[in-house]
Amino acid sequence: MSKVSSFPHISPPELELACQELARRLRACKSTQAPDISMHTVSKYDSLYWSISCPLHSVQGGAVETDHPLDDNEVYENDEEFLEVQSPPVPVLEYDIIHSSTWQVPVLYISIKDASFRFPPTMDNLYRHVIPEAYKSQTEAGSIGPFGGITITDHPHTNAPVFFIHPCMTASVLESSLESKDITPIDYLVLWIGATGIFAGLTLPLDIAAQPNGR
Repeated sequence: MSKVSSFPHISPPELELACQELARRLRACKSTQAPDISMHTVSKYDSLYWSISCPLHSVQGGAVETDHPLDDNEVYENDEEFLEVQSPPVPVLEYDIIHSSTWQVPVLYISIKDASFRFPPTMDNLYRHVIPEAYKSQTEAGSIGPFGGITITDHPHTNAPVFFIHPCMTASVLESSLESKDITPIDYLVLWIGATGIFAGLTLPLDIAAQPNGR
């Protein structure tokens, strides 16, 4: 695989190549190390971008809280109709990877997809359900962390309100994370996710970086 031509920046074709390779690697290890994570393309209004999806789990390791708890005294184990009504689909975290023409780096847009609309894009839900406890202080606006905070913006392709990590410091963070500028697009993408995604609860299986390239 060819090298990124202008590290710490990346071009749209290089990012597309990296996303294709990451999706292939995730499929290869899906049955063992990444059973709940998937990556796919999204087509919106003549635009194409990549999205990583995984079930929403409490960042503190417990079950996702809802406003409709079940009565512990009632048992409906054999009532499929009741279970269907009382058990809405598991909400999904979506991480959209979109190239910034201004900053020439990828940008991570985060949203919670929920059929019951229990998790609107509010800062409260961001800190309760998305950001791991260990990184909350580094993601608050005005913090001294590497990215200065995660905020709410309009998605560039859907116009829906979403969370995003501002890309103004992405290039400098990536440059300080790597001594050599000799890096392939897939290694760039894995490095970027490791440097940014962790603040929003996105992590990749350990063997992703070790897999050989598919082309």
